[in-house]
Amino acid sequence: MPKLPDLKPFTDEQLVQLINDCEREQKRRRMELQERGKALIIEIATEHNIDLAKIDFIPKKRKPKYINPSTHQVWSGVGKKPKWLEEALAAGSKLEDFEIHKHVKP
Repeated sequence: MPKLPDLKPFTDEQLVQLINDCEREQKRRRMELQERGKALIIEIATEHNIDLAKIDFIPKKRKPKYINPSTHQVWSGVGKKPKWLEEALAAGSKLEDFEIHKHVKP
């Protein structure tokens, strides 16, 4: 990594400008990397006769199954239990007590 210049002589405005320039450059590089990645995906898909329109790249969001009635935090029932639910179960509550259909009116 190149040595950074001494920042002490910079004014606050110059430091803000430097930060903004760095963030802009970082965003440009990220976009460039994404574009190269997309091009590579298209190239590989074309080589293997894969129709990208038929591939679902976005994971499906699961509907919530359980709810914390006091905070309205929800959990789909998949993966690790959230802290609020772990604490409630440890305190003696039952999982069924948090089923969303018991707390949300249709």
